[in-house]
Amino acid sequence: MSYTKKTWVSKELITTNAMNNIETGIENAHKDVESLTTEVNKKLTKPTEEGTSGQILSLGEDNALEYVNMPTNATITDVTATVDANTGTPEVEVSLGGTEEARTFSFSFKNLKGSKGDKGDSGAKGQGIFTAKEALTPSGTTTADKINNGENIAQNDTIIDINGDVFTVTSISDSTINLSEKLFSLKTA
Repeated sequence: MSYTKKTWVSKELITTNAMNNIETGIENAHKDVESLTTEVNKKLTKPTEEGTSGQILSLGEDNALEYVNMPTNATITDVTATVDANTGTPEVEVSLGGTEEARTFSFSFKNLKGSKGDKGDSGAKGQGIFTAKEALTPSGTTTADKINNGENIAQNDTIIDINGDVFTVTSISDSTINLSEKLFSLKTA
């Protein structure tokens, strides 16, 4: 039975029921304290047998204290991980192996693959490398017919002329290909 607190008002009449309510609350609180004390004492009762050097107190399966050997410092000797190719709710399974002195861990990840997404937009043409059929002029222009496979050339592509000089396509306007300054030369002296 739970206790219901009464809020007293000045000059209120003290009744038998109100006094009994107080007494019941005190009695229930006393019982609760005794019950908690019993539980605490069970857990804090010293084991009947004394421990030895290298042992520590531990709470046993029966919730009573007992002496156990102190854990040793283990070395992790191996960690492995696997990932499956399934979709679903992601999860991981961890397996402990080895000995107390040489532990191993194995992680098995499942359902990490997401569902197939929508196809993305086609990107800009990649940067290609082209060769010119003639010497080019830095910051100059040329035309696609003077570039090997020039019909496929795009802005930011690289062109190497017959002298080994390297340029970048800065822009293309109609049939005119605009070039950057010479970036460097592939020929050595």
